[in-house]
Amino acid sequence: MVDQSDLVYQLLGEAIALDYSDQALSDLLFKSNIGQVYFRMLEIIQALSHFSKSLANVNDPIAREITLALDNLRKQADYILSFYEKKLDKQQFIGDKQSYESPDIIVILGANPGAAKHRVQKSMPTINQFSQIPLLLSGGGYQFDCSEAQYMETLLSQHKLKNKIILEADSMDTIGNAFFSRLTLKKNKLLSQLHNMLIITSKFHAVRAYNIFARI
Repeated sequence: MVDQSDLVYQLLGEAIALDYSDQALSDLLFKSNIGQVYFRMLEIIQALSHFSKSLANVNDPIAREITLALDNLRKQADYILSFYEKKLDKQQFIGDKQSYESPDIIVILGANPGAAKHRVQKSMPTINQFSQIPLLLSGGGYQFDCSEAQYMETLLSQHKLKNKIILEADSMDTIGNAFFSRLTLKKNKLLSQLHNMLIITSKFHAVRAYNIFARI
């Protein structure tokens, strides 16, 4: 039987020793896992931060280990973000150039309120440039009273758009975005007409989204 305190110290020790190399991050980028690793790390940092506050006035030796683990996890998270941004800094798009320059449809992927609003704002020049093509808003989610797709539609309603807007409100993750977007396009009898799809998402999500949509 494993002592729980020993396991906690072991996990904290691993967090303190964690040290990503460029090659390790390149492998994660290639496998489309870098975003998952980064956001999982942020969740762990948040959890440890709350735990650390509860030990602020307690003389517990584990408090020092938590502080060291937090310091290194924050350092690694910053390094991952910096690595990713440098890799994509000079790239306007990922994938087929034709889809970027002459899309048949624009798909905006939903997210939490802040990210969704940012994606919609950043998409406006592209939407205005291709005002004659359909706009698919993809996202069910659980962070709104309405779906992510409906939330983005509300944001877009502030602009006088000529694009036909289609909502996909069943997806709960990126795989769902791709799967239900395909079903929605098929239902609207658009799938067979599409050759170039332009997907708008956050920079950190771009590689994963591209690889999943390409497979589905």
